[in-house]
Amino acid sequence: MNAEKERFLMAIRLFLCSLVLMSVTQAEDLLPSWAETAPKQAILDFVERVSTPNGKDFVPEQNRLAVFDNDGTLWPECPMPFQIAFVLDEVKRLATEQPELAKNPMIKAALEGDFKALFAGEKHDGFMEIMALTHSGMTSDEFSKRVKSWFATAKYPLRGTSYGEATY
Repeated sequence: MNAEKERFLMAIRLFLCSLVLMSVTQAEDLLPSWAETAPKQAILDFVERVSTPNGKDFVPEQNRLAVFDNDGTLWPECPMPFQIAFVLDEVKRLATEQPELAKNPMIKAALEGDFKALFAGEKHDGFMEIMALTHSGMTSDEFSKRVKSWFATAKYPLRGTSYGEATY
C-alpha cells in the first residue's frame, strides 16, 4: 500500500474515532454537559421542530446538513484534542504489550510526550507513524472496541474527570 493511501486510511479512521467518541458520550439528556439555559432549549426545540414528521418545519433527512468544526467548540482541545490523547494512550498500551516498540524513535517520542519530534516536518511524519500503529491492522469493530474501552476509563487531565464529562 502506498504512503498516500495509508495516510488517507489513517485520516478516515481518525474521523471514525471522532464519531465513536461522540456517540459514546450521548446520554438521556441530549446535551448533558450544557447548563439549562435558553440557548440550549432553543437548540433542542429547533431540532425537535425540524425532525418531527408532518410538522410544519419538518426537514426530510436527505435535506438535512450539519457542519461541525472540532476546534474546541464540541470538546476541549486543551491540553490537546481528545483524538491525540487517545493515540498517545494507545501507544502506551501497545508499548506495554510489545516493549520492543519503544526502540522506534517516534514511539519513544510519543511515550515521552515529545510533541516537537512527533509534529516535526511539513507532514508531521512522526505523528502519522504512530497513527498508523494505533489505527491500522484491525477491523472497524476492533477499532471501535478499543476507542470505547479507552473512553470508558480515560481521564481528562485538567479536571480528572472522564472525557465525556468534559464535552460541551
